[in-house]
Amino acid sequence: MDVPASQSVTPEPSPSTDDPASSSQRHPPSPGTREAEHQNLLQAVQDVVKVAPDPIVGDPSQDAPDHPDELSPSPRGDPQPQSEQTLQDPTEQELSTYKGDTRRRIETLLGQRNEARQAAERYKADADAFAQFRDWQSNNQLENDDVNLLLAAGADLRRGDFRGFLDKALPYIAVAQQAVGESLPDDLQQQVDNGEIPVETAREIGMHRINQARLQTENNTFRQNHDLRDQHQLQQAVFGAVADWEAQTKARDPDWALKQDIVEKFSQSLVMSRGRPATPQQAVAYAQEAYEEAGRVMNRMRPQPAATRPSPNSGVHNHSTGNGAAAPEPRTLMEAAILGLQRGQTRMH
Repeated sequence: MDVPASQSVTPEPSPSTDDPASSSQRHPPSPGTREAEHQNLLQAVQDVVKVAPDPIVGDPSQDAPDHPDELSPSPRGDPQPQSEQTLQDPTEQELSTYKGDTRRRIETLLGQRNEARQAAERYKADADAFAQFRDWQSNNQLENDDVNLLLAAGADLRRGDFRGFLDKALPYIAVAQQAVGESLPDDLQQQVDNGEIPVETAREIGMHRINQARLQTENNTFRQNHDLRDQHQLQQAVFGAVADWEAQTKARDPDWALKQDIVEKFSQSLVMSRGRPATPQQAVAYAQEAYEEAGRVMNRMRPQPAATRPSPNSGVHNHSTGNGAAAPEPRTLMEAAILGLQRGQTRMH
């Protein structure tokens, strides 16, 4: 298949002397040209990420063709030695050995892969920008609601909806003015108007309120983060202790595979009835209790051993069959019944 002229394909060097790619290798582009800059940048990226050159993927800045079948691997010649274990695209010679349907599927998959790589390259800058925005949001402790409000207020201001901007921004502006002492809350303003407190005192009280509310919010956030960190550490410690206990129990109990499901179910029941374990030691105690209960259940499920018949001795008369031979011990219920009938008939005679 022919490669569209609009798509730039960089073939891999081939040992053949008639391949144009090998002649371009022998005569590299002149420095300063656009082609030389592109090859230098491509080489630099490949050196960093350490990937083998792909002859199918062209310039990511160009759009992929409308039909994936238009993409086909360029001739590679003999395979080149690889420093890393990487899968190579099939050559034209290899593709020619496949059935028609198989070859078309391979070429379609290769085209879809190329389109995905080109799309990833096009969207990489947007993804990096969004990741930076998320980092900025996290560093400034902004919730999604805060970001949405700021963006909505900025959009109102940008399109000239000043009423909408003021409705969103004025509550925050009022709090900021109270925090710096430029305005007073309604209750303090009323006390100042009534002559109960001087305006300077009211201003200090208002600023103190805002500062205390901010500190309380920060303290709650810190405590929540600390609690989450403690819970995570406790969870890891519980998992580790139970895993160690399970490994030791499994090593010394050959029936662990039969008991494992029962132990898990009993452990879940203990957690639901008593609550989550507060320490790793309590978690291990739960597991041990469930394990012991599983052992009792297994013992009840096992059949009880049948009582053994006493061994005959020389002083006991051995019952024999009609020909004088000793009757064998019964192995089944039917044989025992028949033997009992024979013994009864013998006693009757």
